[in-house]
Amino acid sequence: MFNQRAPKRETLLGDAAAAPEVVRRSRYPSRLTVYSDAPDLEVSIEEFETFALDRLQVLRAIEDAQLRAKGEDDMRKRVNEALEKHLPTHTNRSKLAPRQLLNERRKDHVSHFILRLAFSRTEELRAWFLRYECALLKHRFRDADSAEKQELLAAARLRLTPLSPAARDDRLGDAAAFYAAQEQLFEVDFERVFDLVSRLQVVVRVGKAYVPQSEVATLLLHEFRLGLARALAV
Repeated sequence: MFNQRAPKRETLLGDAAAAPEVVRRSRYPSRLTVYSDAPDLEVSIEEFETFALDRLQVLRAIEDAQLRAKGEDDMRKRVNEALEKHLPTHTNRSKLAPRQLLNERRKDHVSHFILRLAFSRTEELRAWFLRYECALLKHRFRDADSAEKQELLAAARLRLTPLSPAARDDRLGDAAAFYAAQEQLFEVDFERVFDLVSRLQVVVRVGKAYVPQSEVATLLLHEFRLGLARALAV
């Protein structure tokens, strides 16, 4: 996966105005990812070390923010500052040139897999990496716009079963009033959203939980956590 030769750079337009089309046809069409595919590109020794250290700085900043931040806003501020310094990933609407956008995303992608290898040695290391990679994804998803969120949810293939209005009434009965009238619901096994179940934020019927569109991020994090845990255990 990695070797000592300098990476081959894609030939990209430097014009920021061309970013959407160029970037969408690239290896990294979005800044949000669940790292389902390992990198198959070349990485220099210098990049290997720099990428790993920068991502580690971000994960440690998240850990520190969770311990020291004075409220949610302060924690988000601390994490955003660490990301901007060590691991920025700008949107396709930014004024950055395509080359810079793709270099940011390449660094994010490769650095995740470098640390995945480094932190797979012991149970303690695996648990730490899993916790803060999940926290990083949660932070980025929360700060993303609606289009970015939808793209990531589609790419993650969450196996959601949408509930029709008729099925909603049939399966939930009076409990349907728990949700907003026009809110889209999805039927999933309750184990996939145990966090929502434990906080009484969804209705459960016969082993199925009914998750509103606004809480789909919980499903995303659950699937990401499971996938990453399996990968770390190999």
